[in-house]
Amino acid sequence: MPSSYSFNVEGSQPEPTSTSYRPNKTGETASSAPSSSEPKTATGMSNGVSNNNDLNVDKEGVPDKENYDKAINKIANDAKDKNDADLDAKWRANYVATPYDGPSKKRSEGTETNGRPKASNGKTESLKEDDDLDARWKMNYVPTPYDINKVEVQEATEDAPPVRRIPARPKWTNKTEFLFSCFSLTVGMGNVVRFPYMAYNHGGGAFLLLYVIFLTLVGVPLFFLELGLGQYAQLGPLNVFKCVSAMQGIGVAMSVLSLLTAVYANQMVAYCLYYLFASLAYIGSPLPWTSCGHAWNTHHCYEMGAPRSLILLGNTTIIAASPHSKFKQTAAQQFFSNQVLHKPVFRVPSDDIGTIRWDLTLCLVLAWTLVFLVVLRGVKSTGKAAYALAIIPVVVLFILMINGLLMQGADIGLLYLFAPRWSDLTNLTVWAKALEQVLVSLSLAHGGVIMYGSYNSFRNKVHLDAVVMCVGDLVVSIIASVAVFAVLGAMAHELGLRDVANLPDMGESLALVVYPSAIGSALPVPHLWAVLFYVALITLGLGSLAGHVHVVVGGILDTVPRLRASAMTVAGGLCCCGALLALPLCAEERGYFLLNMLSQYGVGVSVMVVAACELLTLSWLYGVRRLSEDFAFMLGYNPSIFWKLCWTFLSPVTVIVMLIFSVLTWTDPAAALDSDPTWATPLRWTLTAVSIGWIPVVFILMVCKRLVT
Repeated sequence: MPSSYSFNVEGSQPEPTSTSYRPNKTGETASSAPSSSEPKTATGMSNGVSNNNDLNVDKEGVPDKENYDKAINKIANDAKDKNDADLDAKWRANYVATPYDGPSKKRSEGTETNGRPKASNGKTESLKEDDDLDARWKMNYVPTPYDINKVEVQEATEDAPPVRRIPARPKWTNKTEFLFSCFSLTVGMGNVVRFPYMAYNHGGGAFLLLYVIFLTLVGVPLFFLELGLGQYAQLGPLNVFKCVSAMQGIGVAMSVLSLLTAVYANQMVAYCLYYLFASLAYIGSPLPWTSCGHAWNTHHCYEMGAPRSLILLGNTTIIAASPHSKFKQTAAQQFFSNQVLHKPVFRVPSDDIGTIRWDLTLCLVLAWTLVFLVVLRGVKSTGKAAYALAIIPVVVLFILMINGLLMQGADIGLLYLFAPRWSDLTNLTVWAKALEQVLVSLSLAHGGVIMYGSYNSFRNKVHLDAVVMCVGDLVVSIIASVAVFAVLGAMAHELGLRDVANLPDMGESLALVVYPSAIGSALPVPHLWAVLFYVALITLGLGSLAGHVHVVVGGILDTVPRLRASAMTVAGGLCCCGALLALPLCAEERGYFLLNMLSQYGVGVSVMVVAACELLTLSWLYGVRRLSEDFAFMLGYNPSIFWKLCWTFLSPVTVIVMLIFSVLTWTDPAAALDSDPTWATPLRWTLTAVSIGWIPVVFILMVCKRLVT
């Protein structure tokens, strides 16, 4: 009931502007409204007490108790006789006087009820039998200046608006979907495209040996740590590092790394889409990358299995297929370089990035559309798609491996892959690159493992899943490498070489050159196998891309839970942003140059920095003891001494030492070339700063906030 009171204690008069109401000494009413010639009535009560003369107020303006009780009882009795529909009378009948301690006659606080009868609820049976304390409150009651006769009770004509509930955080439908999705995340383009290139470029067997060592000391423990951390906190990387508030920048850095990795990997998917459409377009004719008679081929082209030919360069005759000739290029190399990328052949590229290729742009848009379809309904759609995304690539790669092993000269490539040259172990760059590949291949320090773990049930045995995923990733990497190096051995045999190390450097396009050569020259029905292979590569890329997109989308939804109802819109907006960021990678002049720069600086160097900060934060700042207690509560399994030793010492020290080696021995081959554009150096360090710069920035902000508050 709206009211306004003037607490006039010890006989003070009401304020002139007050809307309060109380009887005055002369029997008239005092209020904020202008006085009239006739006495005013207390509109908050019925006419039974509207006149102060009926209450017999004394000289101090206090109503007499006996007359006051009679007036109250009269109001109650009159209200009972009225119609039940009279809501005002009902309200007055149930009205309870407001306890107001105004000026009154002093009463003894210890007054008793003198044995008056009480009801079963402890109250007196009538108003006249109230004890002195109750009477005191009634005597001091001041009627409220509120005209209840003007109150209109209206029936509700509309339903109350529905309460908008925040959707719950999604979960995996079952354990199988989680395993296949996690397998698709770890087994991606890094295993098929990047791993063979890194092994080829950094010693073969020596690189593979170091990879296995770092996988044991860093990869498996860190995978267990990230998967368990996400499952325990039920949060993504953007929010999970609130356990050490000053290091929340690690989560931001992981989200940026995932976005950059998605841009890089989806450009590779766009290349695979281009190859897929080319395979379909040349049905009925030889595959375009198996012969040298096309418009994009030069005189330096040679075909696998074809007789060696001579070319005339100026006044010098050169054997194009000679091991000592820098001009030799397979038909597959020239198709990728001259047709897919449209790189300049006979001139140095300019500083301009070049014209955006419309055909590659269409492939890029289609690739991001496929990613959007995979993450359309969050982990529900990703889990359903994971069955195909995980199984198809492994089956196709296994078939290609068997085919490569049957090629003549395959043993040359396998010897290079599995027989370590111990002199390569003295090269610190090989050590740093092996650890970098472990982190990239398993998608560690990217946030994807944490995000997928957060969608698990709390009691899932995550330590077993971590071991299974890491072993599976190693097996697929070896299968892909065997398939590539077997074909490299066949190429070396064709050229009369004894070692695949003497083959020309094909860059990170190694897999996109070697696999097509094997398909076109050795497999029956090459068009069918080409379609299957590129479908497998596309599904392989989509599986890992889904995890990286979930990192960013899930981080946004965890931060703003109300957006979970609009998760589809958030995912669509992110895919559009990714497509726009990747447009420069479709340029003719510098598109592939930008892609390599993104791989080396935006992802390669940064991932080791983020991994080092992550291990130091969780193992040393949060503490291995706390982690062990949390995991023991979650799993019912106390982590063994191996896990604790790796988290405390082996993993962080290994990553820090390799990071120092990587910085001290870092060289960029492109920076030493005359073709390096003027804007390349600033862009390199900008990519690195964008990835890892969030860690010190957020640290400084949190420290300043702590000092201020």
